[in-house]
Amino acid sequence: MFSGLRSLETLILSRNPITFISPSAFSEMSSLRNLSLNKAKLAHVQPGSFEGLASLRSLTLNDNVIRELPDRLFAGLRSLRKVCTKITHIKRFTPILTIGLQT
Repeated sequence: MFSGLRSLETLILSRNPITFISPSAFSEMSSLRNLSLNKAKLAHVQPGSFEGLASLRSLTLNDNVIRELPDRLFAGLRSLRKVCTKITHIKRFTPILTIGLQT
């Protein structure tokens, strides 16, 4: 989906009508450090959606209609330090989501 953007460090997709993220959607964006999906009408995030984002430090999912995040969603995101989920409909945020993250 985002081929040719390997050097991009910040991607702001806020306020776009994105209802779901498919597996490996950002897999070719190995330099991405900040991803913002605020107010994107996001309802579904598939397992593997953030696969390949080894440099990702900040993920913002504020003000979406997400109800559940798949287990191990953040596995492999070694650099991830901040996940923002304000004003969402997430009913559970279990420790298994963070498997693979450094503390």
